[in-house]
Amino acid sequence: MTANNAGNNLTFRKGDGAGSLRPPGFFPVDPVSHAAGGDFNGDGRADLAVAAQSGIFILLGTGNESFRLGSKLPLGAFTYVAVVDFNGDARQDLAASSPTQGIRVGLGDGAGGFGPFTRKDPVSPLPAPFVPAAARSIAVADFNADGNADIAGAAGGRISILLGDGKGDFATSEVAVEGRQISVITADLNRDSKGDVVALSDRSDITVLLGDGTGKFSTPVAVGSVLSQRSSDNVQSMAAGDLDGDGNVDLVFPDNSQFSPITGPKGQAVVYLGNGAGGSGRRSPTRSTGTSIGRPSPTSTGTANSTSPSPEGVRQSAPSRCS
Repeated sequence: MTANNAGNNLTFRKGDGAGSLRPPGFFPVDPVSHAAGGDFNGDGRADLAVAAQSGIFILLGTGNESFRLGSKLPLGAFTYVAVVDFNGDARQDLAASSPTQGIRVGLGDGAGGFGPFTRKDPVSPLPAPFVPAAARSIAVADFNADGNADIAGAAGGRISILLGDGKGDFATSEVAVEGRQISVITADLNRDSKGDVVALSDRSDITVLLGDGTGKFSTPVAVGSVLSQRSSDNVQSMAAGDLDGDGNVDLVFPDNSQFSPITGPKGQAVVYLGNGAGGSGRRSPTRSTGTSIGRPSPTSTGTANSTSPSPEGVRQSAPSRCS
């Protein structure tokens, strides 16, 4: 599934069970920023929640590899949506983020509908134009090990932490970070079974916050930039997973600086290989190897003519193109 901001549609392709994808299907919507799947009406069919320019679209699966519009929530422009059960009723709820409207949660009714989307993150007491940006991206995890879903949100120069009470409400706090944050994910970077947060700024800088398991986090650590040089081609997203099978969480970033207006994208990504200690280090575009994620210490960034603080144990190798 692909959210097409420029094409004003959602593209979905179903696997054929043999490693290939069937011809694409399209669903016309506003410019789309993000989409998440679930089963909102309990019929066993895959449904979609779509964050778009004019609100949130609920697309209900028909069972024949297509969708129908269940409802449109005209809430304004939203950039991210997540599907979670926030109140423990076995019905899927939605959390959505907007740079202007903050983090909002709507509780599902189990029939494809959702209750009022109420704002859950802190609202700045400052008047416009001094109000800091609200959350552009969110990630869901259990940060305090109480069995309830919590939310981390990337909101300008801070990370909003919303600890769920299991009833659909949240206790909120904020962690100040350097730079304007636009994306956030959660993962266990240091293998202590506690949720950590990785934030990405609009200058493609990476910040790591290690969780203590009670809903609090360590002092934010700036661990480098995805781009080898500052440019307007900032990275907009990231993902986490174990790419090399060593049991440690790795990070991967699409490197927009590798895009050419003539030849298009060059298929490269910036990869950071985890060492299980938390933090992060710089890595050039690569296919199968990258730098370690660990405690910061001075080391080479992987570029021929620059150095900067990066984690202990960073392994460097020459750039190679993803295929």
